[in-house]
Parts: sequence; structure tokens; C-alpha cells
Amino acid sequence: MKTDLSSIFFLLLILLSVVFLAINFFLAPVLRLRNALSGCRRTIAPSDLRSISIIVPAYNEEKGIGKKIETLSSALQRVDLDVEVIIGSDGSTDRTVEIATELLRKLGNPKWQLVEFSNEGKCKTINKLVGLARGDVIISTDADIPLPIDSIERAVQAFQADSYLGCLSCVPCFEGLEIGNQKSYWSIEDQIRRAESGLGRLIVVTGMFYAYRKELFEEIPTGVMADDLWIPLNVLLKGFNSVQAEGLLVPYEKTDEENEVLRRKRVITGGMDVVRRLWPRLVKSPSIFWLVFFHKVNRWAFPFWMLLFLLGTAVLFPWVLVAYTLGLGIVVCFLGGKRFFTLAYAGISPLLSFVEVMQKKDFGRWQHTRKH
Repeated sequence: MKTDLSSIFFLLLILLSVVFLAINFFLAPVLRLRNALSGCRRTIAPSDLRSISIIVPAYNEEKGIGKKIETLSSALQRVDLDVEVIIGSDGSTDRTVEIATELLRKLGNPKWQLVEFSNEGKCKTINKLVGLARGDVIISTDADIPLPIDSIERAVQAFQADSYLGCLSCVPCFEGLEIGNQKSYWSIEDQIRRAESGLGRLIVVTGMFYAYRKELFEEIPTGVMADDLWIPLNVLLKGFNSVQAEGLLVPYEKTDEENEVLRRKRVITGGMDVVRRLWPRLVKSPSIFWLVFFHKVNRWAFPFWMLLFLLGTAVLFPWVLVAYTLGLGIVVCFLGGKRFFTLAYAGISPLLSFVEVMQKKDFGRWQHTRKH
């Protein structure tokens, strides 16, 4: 190995890449340690919650809207509050409106309503539904996800117990889903979210079911897709807490590894777009900025750090190129061409997302990636 300045430079590249790659795996323990060493707990005070609004944005959900209405109705029987439910069809072209209309007619509850909008995307639909809502707290839940019987009750209790709580997320349940290596991703993500929640600083919610105080809602800009990042970040930037309710488990949408990889790419694109838009405000709030950077931005930079690591080792130790080539061949043979391509696509998807975000495309349109 050479010992000149160029060697030192590439050694530093390797060290830098290793550090930032490692952060992805050790962020949760570091956050838990920080929470333990701080010796302080989040301020909690009871809240006078008088009413809630449940909004259900829907687009071509004829297969799931019936089960949604049924489980939501059952869950509401355990809540003794002023409650309204607003289902918003964003220009559905299937039987979503027909099915929902018939079910609401049978319910006969005037506080349940179905509103039809022209097709503009999920986030635009959320803006419209929040504009119609009268509740102190908004619960947003996807139309294709059936709800556990205690879901609404748990969300209400959380807001009643804590006046500083601005945003609440459910915990996704993946039982029985075939998401392959994505389980490793979600295992790490779950640990990070739990650690952030312990600090009252959960930066991203699970979009299937989450809630927030209406007074803290910041209208989602045109073209934004990631309401699950936009809303909690705005809540945190306004000085309120954001957490996930550990007992509030909501089943994840039916998916498999291939569809999950496509969904993750879309989520990354939406997340990058939100961070780009909020960047000027984030840099003024260091505690939130660093969470966003290490939880999201650094993860999106994973392909970049890997490239630096491979480049540095290849320059300093040319023989490793042979090892890399042999290793790649073994991986392809073991996984098979199709699965290898799926995982490779997952690896480079942050780079593809970055290009799309820099082009400032409109990401607000619906794009289902569930398994059919």
C-alpha cells in the first residue's frame, strides 16, 4: 500500500463512509442512550378533548372500503366523544362511491358523510378533508386498511392524557406478509422510531393511521406526496411532541418484496421532496435537523457511502476488485437474477429518487403499490 497523500485521502474516504454507514445501524441505541443520560422526561399534562374528526381519503378502493367502514364503525362504539367521519373520494373511477354510499345509507348516521372531489392526489384530498373537519383532533386513516377495535379509543386516550402531544402514529404490523429482506429495513426503522418516540421527536408517522391536532395542521403544498413526513415535522417545528402509540398496532397493507421495494422507492422520493421544501426551517431547529439528517438523509445517502467505500478500497487494495467480482457472482447465483435485480434496484433507488426530486416533479398523484 502506498503511503503518500493520496493514500491518506482514500483512507479518510473509507473511514468517513464506514462511519456514516454504521450510523444507520447504531442510531437507535444512540438515541436511547441520549434519552437515558438526559435524565428528563417529556412534559405531560391532561388535555380537554371535546371532538374528533376521522378523515378517510380514498381512490379506487372498491375492494377495501366496505371493510373499512365496518371496522371503523365498530371502533367508534368504544368512544364517547363528539365524532364525525368524512370519506373523501378523489375522483374514483371504480365502485368506491357506490359501495360507500350504500353502506352509509344503512348506517343512517348524519355525522358520517361521503364527499366527492376531482382527482388531485391524496395530499390535496387531505387538505380538503381537513378544511371540512370540525374536530379538535384529526385522525387520518387509509381506506384500504381495516382498523383494530381499540384503535380510535387508544388515539383519543393519548391526546386526552397529553396536551403537549401534537401528532400520534400507529405501529405497523407485518404479520404474515412476504416482504423478504425488507424485514431487515423495517426492523431497524422500528427501533429508530421507538427511540425517537421516547424523546417525543418522532419525525415520520405511519400513513395508514395517524392523528394530529387540527390547530397544528399546515396545508400540504401542491406536488407533495409524503403527508406522513410533512405533518409530523411541522408539528415538531411548532414545538409540540410527536410519538407513536406502542399498543396501537395496525395491519400493514398486503404486499410482497417486489411491491415493497417499489413502494420504498416512492416513499424515498416523497421524503426527499418534503425535506427539500422544509430545509430552510429545519436548519433553524438543530434538534429536529439532526434527527432528519441521521434518520432520513444519511439513509438515502447509503449508495453514495457504499460507492466511496468501494472506490477507496479498490484504489488502496487493487486485489479486492477480484474479491468483489467473485462475491457479486456468488450473490447473483444464490439469489437468482430476478431477486438480485429487485435488491439492486432497492439499493440505487435513493439515487433515482434524488434525480426526480431535483427535477421538481409533481409527486402528489395516487400510485398504489400494494399486492393484488
